[in-house]
Amino acid sequence: MTEKQLELQTLIKKIDDLHYIYQYHRVEKSEAEYLQILEKANENNRQALAAIREILESGIDLTFKTINNWSVMYLAVVQDNVELIEMLISYGVSIDGDREYFHPLRRAAEFGAIRVVKFFIEEKGINPRKVGGLSEAISSRFSGEVLPYLIETMKKTKSERLPPPKKLDELTEENMMKWLSQVPIPVYSSEKLHDIVDSLFIVAYSTTISNFYAAIEEQDPELVFACIALITNATTSEPKDKVIKNISKDTYVHHGNLVVTGDLKIRSLMVTGNLTVKGHASNVQGRRLFVGGDFECESMYTEGPVIIGGNLKAKKVETFYNDYALEVKQTLQADTLIIDHHQVIANHFDVKERIEK
Repeated sequence: MTEKQLELQTLIKKIDDLHYIYQYHRVEKSEAEYLQILEKANENNRQALAAIREILESGIDLTFKTINNWSVMYLAVVQDNVELIEMLISYGVSIDGDREYFHPLRRAAEFGAIRVVKFFIEEKGINPRKVGGLSEAISSRFSGEVLPYLIETMKKTKSERLPPPKKLDELTEENMMKWLSQVPIPVYSSEKLHDIVDSLFIVAYSTTISNFYAAIEEQDPELVFACIALITNATTSEPKDKVIKNISKDTYVHHGNLVVTGDLKIRSLMVTGNLTVKGHASNVQGRRLFVGGDFECESMYTEGPVIIGGNLKAKKVETFYNDYALEVKQTLQADTLIIDHHQVIANHFDVKERIEK
């Protein structure tokens, strides 16, 4: 990259999407303080945009890629500034992307750039059914207003779905909608879950349990755990007992009881029934575990989040600092429980030795 290209990249990143100001300062600050902060951010954006225009007018090759292989447009959409996007377009930058995976709409959807997403769809006529964006909005924790917007937009063309296949996957649209209202979660989480479920059937008529878990796994832990009941009620497949040596996949879900014959390093795991680990179980750095029934292991180390619907039984349970919690809906039974700046919740504790650091 040339010096000009590096400078352009830096200036683009300086554009404030104003999300934090709208989301937090509007609530936390007085009206006068909020308006002052907003005006300062807008002025900084005006200066950055003016500097970007100067670079564009001076002549610059805009086909370069960043160190992460992002194009200029792909880099810019994250800032959620329509004026920036229009400026780049006026200087010849394409909004189509160099291949489908890299279509800018998909990246804008992933990062919740709602103004840019609306601009692409409403002003530029980009069809999210053709270029994507919905799956990114579903799986991202940062998509914000984009997911409900895409759902409402794409619902209007739901009739464009291909005819249903002869064989449907285990979670059908009909069953999911039937049981969705009975998921016991707060209103805010319920709205989010409704959006996710709606989005799954914008294109398809059914989905697999694995695909559904992939769509929800990064959401609030209580929402994810509540979906065990939704899966159990809605699925057309019977629960199965399964025995495996270990789990190598980053994301894994099993409907039924699961036995792991060795140690288990948890990445992202949901078991709708009971989980038994014959050795040591661990989930570090916020890796996720959700068990609908009982969880039994030799020993456990967790940095959360973990939610167990039944009992947790282990010789030793050690928890370490994280923003999440270890939650056991029934009894936490252990010879030794070590709590190191971590939230541990249980309906009942049956612990011989409790150590808090």
